[in-house]
Amino acid sequence: CEPTRTRMSPEDFIVFAGAALTLVLGWITAAVVLVKSDAKELPRWAKPLKPLLSIFLGQVPRTPKVRCSSRHNEIRLDWTCGRSSVWNEDMYEVQTDTTDERVKQKLGRDFLRSFWGKDKTYTIGQLPANHRLKFRVRAMNQGGKSPWVEVDHRTTSIPEKSGGKETDYSWNQTNEYVEITVEVPKTTTSKTLEIEVKGGRLRAYCRKNGRELIEGKIYGPVRSSGLVDFVWELETVGGSKLLRVELEKTRPAERKTDLWPKALESGLDFDVHLMHWDRAWDNREEWQHVMRSEEGKFSVNNVSLDDYIAS
Repeated sequence: CEPTRTRMSPEDFIVFAGAALTLVLGWITAAVVLVKSDAKELPRWAKPLKPLLSIFLGQVPRTPKVRCSSRHNEIRLDWTCGRSSVWNEDMYEVQTDTTDERVKQKLGRDFLRSFWGKDKTYTIGQLPANHRLKFRVRAMNQGGKSPWVEVDHRTTSIPEKSGGKETDYSWNQTNEYVEITVEVPKTTTSKTLEIEVKGGRLRAYCRKNGRELIEGKIYGPVRSSGLVDFVWELETVGGSKLLRVELEKTRPAERKTDLWPKALESGLDFDVHLMHWDRAWDNREEWQHVMRSEEGKFSVNNVSLDDYIAS
């Protein structure tokens, strides 16, 4: 037998079409209300409409706020970006530039896309130490594109022990002290030196030849008791004469990641994750000088800083 065909009467069709139109208009009206009310999430009934209505109701994304961090072989970008509309599906693009002009000429472009996706983090690895790169980040969605946010960052340098070597000086540290070493002329004596730690800055000047040995802002706060702000000494090593200045940190490091990445603000950043951390530093009651001469003169747990000053 043949199936029975049911034809919709004109009256039924009008009723059906009216109901469907009312439903669609209701969805659209509710969608507009959601946009106006700045809702954070779409209700379940509205999610099927997102691919279509996002074209009309989506808004241009906001500008990301980018933060950079690095190690000796990688640079990491993290960003935050508030959603401009519940109808948006925000995506993020990262492009990387290089300061090497040879690479630019070979590629023929200044920036190349290095990341595209929903994540708000990007890491580029296998980089050489102390290598600088430029990046730009933007958000994109159905409503448009945000402005580029350009940042540049450099990988950290590889440390030696718990410090590092700079062009004009070297430095080392414990959890409580920082020592800065500068090579000085062989004729330098304690009477020809002028050393000052003031306003968070270190300055060492040789009056005999009018030469400034070192000057710069100290990376972190150092203790100032009014009686002594620092300890210094002249030492002859091999054929060189060295000035060693020791500073006491205001806040001792409690873990390796609390160590200073540099001694002076103008210096290179060194990877604290590769620095030496002595297990003895875990005991906050102990304190040690960085200087070898002071280390040999006093023993741990046998003298306080006040005893040293009094001596």
